[in-house]
Amino acid sequence: MIYCKANSHCSSATTAHQSAMALGTEERIKKILGLLKNDDVTTVVLDGKRGVGKTWTAKEISMQKDSIFHDSLWLYLNNKYDSKSLHENLARQMSLFSIHEECEDDDVEEEEKILENLKLKISKKLQDVISAACTKEKPFLLILDDVPMSGMQKRL
Repeated sequence: MIYCKANSHCSSATTAHQSAMALGTEERIKKILGLLKNDDVTTVVLDGKRGVGKTWTAKEISMQKDSIFHDSLWLYLNNKYDSKSLHENLARQMSLFSIHEECEDDDVEEEEKILENLKLKISKKLQDVISAACTKEKPFLLILDDVPMSGMQKRL
């Protein structure tokens, strides 16, 4: 399923449901790109059973980034990631991850300082990217992959 959320001031229906997997691959991508090009659409969710092609579809959409989006960022939110891993992943995608001095395993305080510094760099870079996207009037594409769906539809 594709769930689409529009801006609250939008006069059209705020949620549209479409059976994405019933569409062919090309039609599915065109449908999603059409939604993402609509200024009133703020969120598009791909929902379906494991293995139906949600991540593949999102990758195909993100490959359109140069013509449609200012930039894109992937967040893999499966259970394998802790806060440190998630932030390191973001930093790598944003070209912020530098080779830093190795911490001793028992040097928790130093590791926390490095993580806090990384969070600050990510926050600053995100602000810059979003600001640039607004200036160029191109949206920023944020892809949340492997998100547990419990409660997700309610939050939409």
